[in-house]
Amino acid sequence: MKLLMRLFVLIAFLSFSASSNAQSFGLKGGLNMSNIAMSEDGEDFDEDFKYTPGFHFGPMVEIPFSDNFSIEAALLATTKGAQLKEEEMGFDYSMKLFLLYVDVPVLAKVSFGVGPAKVYAAVGPYVGGGIMGKSKYEVSYGGETESETEDIVWGDGEDADLKRLDYGVSAGAGVEFGALQLGVSYGYGLANVSPESEGDVNVNHRVLGVSLGYRFGIK
Repeated sequence: MKLLMRLFVLIAFLSFSASSNAQSFGLKGGLNMSNIAMSEDGEDFDEDFKYTPGFHFGPMVEIPFSDNFSIEAALLATTKGAQLKEEEMGFDYSMKLFLLYVDVPVLAKVSFGVGPAKVYAAVGPYVGGGIMGKSKYEVSYGGETESETEDIVWGDGEDADLKRLDYGVSAGAGVEFGALQLGVSYGYGLANVSPESEGDVNVNHRVLGVSLGYRFGIK
């Protein structure tokens, strides 16, 4: 979590460096569609996993440096995970992975006026930490279903399910109408969150988001 704290300090420094009258603070939230990319010894298993719905929500700050360029940072509670469904010999297997993270994206934002609105594009790094998680397994056969839910164990050891730290690149675009902001974003995880020490196993997060935001003090 030390990296998260360093980002908080950076955001605070940028906030005080810019004109306090020019900053805008707000809230954003919306829908997540999350998935994972997985490979082992060079073989990809991306097609096995499907997107699963979730949410994101939290405060944001925008620090302008010119009419067309600004830095936007946020502190978001955001869901990640994936789901898997297979059928074999009359058995239906399913797995759903639900993870809750706190993410801090820091994005360089370019915007242009289009009539009464502003169109923007943004890109930059994010870093996050896993807070909680659950995995649910179901097996169905002959009309009967058995299920089991387990808590995710975070860490780097042999008994861990996933590493807690995640980081990557986030890119997005959207439109602003006064105080309202509507946007889409895609988080491309670069951190390998697999704790496996044997073999070449890589697990990375992928998150597509649709957000609605409100910035206070903007007319």
